[in-house]
Amino acid sequence: GDGVLDGDEDSDGDGINDAQEQDKRRAPPGLRPKPEVAFWDRPDSYNDGCHSENEDPKLRTCEFGDPDGGTLIVLFGDSHALQWLPSISGPAADNGWRVVTLTKAACPPPDITTTRSPDRPRAQSSCDQWRVKAMDWIEANEPDIVMMAGAGRKYNIIDERGEYFLGDARTDEWLRGLGFTIEGLPDGTHPMVIADTPFMKRINPVNCVRDNQRDLSQCSTIRAKAIDRKFDQAEREFTESMGGTYADLNDKICPYSPCPAVIGDILLYRNADHITATYAEQIAPSMGAVLSDVLGVLAQGEGADVVASGESAETSVELDEGVESAEPPVSNETAEADGA
Repeated sequence: GDGVLDGDEDSDGDGINDAQEQDKRRAPPGLRPKPEVAFWDRPDSYNDGCHSENEDPKLRTCEFGDPDGGTLIVLFGDSHALQWLPSISGPAADNGWRVVTLTKAACPPPDITTTRSPDRPRAQSSCDQWRVKAMDWIEANEPDIVMMAGAGRKYNIIDERGEYFLGDARTDEWLRGLGFTIEGLPDGTHPMVIADTPFMKRINPVNCVRDNQRDLSQCSTIRAKAIDRKFDQAEREFTESMGGTYADLNDKICPYSPCPAVIGDILLYRNADHITATYAEQIAPSMGAVLSDVLGVLAQGEGADVVASGESAETSVELDEGVESAEPPVSNETAEADGA
């Protein structure tokens, strides 16, 4: 680097940190994971058969953290939920929390109809079946927290006639479906919605880092394009209006604009819209802080302000200590085929 810390750059002198100069550097020699294997740097539950595929309606549950823990946390959603597992399992093991994953490719928590996989007509039907089974499992097991996440910015959402919801109507339909799911949770279960991770729309960052070893700035995406702040704000306000916690850790993943593909010596992405397990594990202290705050407030009883607890944990998010300033990489098309 140039001796200036990540996020402290103001390359155009407009008073806004953009880190452009910092990102105009070579890829570090110890980059992890290497671009050639980054796609496979993902949670173990893929290999353990815990993640249901697009057309598979079977509910597959796996446990992580402390198997004897007295606190039960469920991670519920599509692959954008599953990518957070490495940031949860470590704190769970340390704090006596039992974590159960309920995840399925291209099947988000909100009760909506999508065309995420138009070449797989059975995928939506299997998603509907799977979601019902997941909600039944949650009802029967009454977890303390259900953590929900999904690729809310990516899905094409349709109505019963097959017409697309567009613009604000699309956001409204996502929130309607989210509300249906939250209302279906047991009375003693606290809902937590995790803001979706940045979508590196400009280019697949894995291939880009592989091909631009001398200039990582070629692999960044402007924050306004990578993150839909309007959508996230609507999702936050809705979640909090339902009594839930909204956890937004995107300042950890995109700490400045443009959003970098590499922070320190860690490659953040395994394709255009999933973070690597290596980086998810690196920001585990922040996720652990969010969960600890929420559980602490829940322990105080129904009168406690759980939403404020979630917000306070979020505002404290900074780069965690330790983040220093199979198959070949997939194309953008292959990345989307991986399923959300």
